[in-house]
Amino acid sequence: NGIKENDPIILSGNIVVGRVKEVGEKESRVLLITSSQSKITAVSEDDVAKGVVAGSASGALSVDLVLKDVELRPGQILLTSGLDGIFKRGLLLGELVKVTSGDSASFQKASVRPFFNLRDLKQVFVVVSE
Repeated sequence: NGIKENDPIILSGNIVVGRVKEVGEKESRVLLITSSQSKITAVSEDDVAKGVVAGSASGALSVDLVLKDVELRPGQILLTSGLDGIFKRGLLLGELVKVTSGDSASFQKASVRPFFNLRDLKQVFVVVSE
């Protein structure tokens, strides 16, 4: 079927849902971006803020490892950076909701609202690698 581990899972509109975790004969398992096992390198739409978007046990998303001298503000859009070798650059991850100071003196953190609702997932697309 051409599906491989780590192939991106997206919705129409280039919205990231996750990646293929396991490939079976007739079905595959997906690691959602909201999973605590998920980490994706990200960049803000204006290409200023760079960080790592991570899921959590509660299903909440956050962006971390953003340098303190970079301005983060609610409403900023986060995209995939393309640096992780899984997701191409420019796919939609989510919108910054609330900026908090991180645990580090060098970095800041923010909560992120994904562009999908788990309850509404009916049809997704697998981006198969060549």
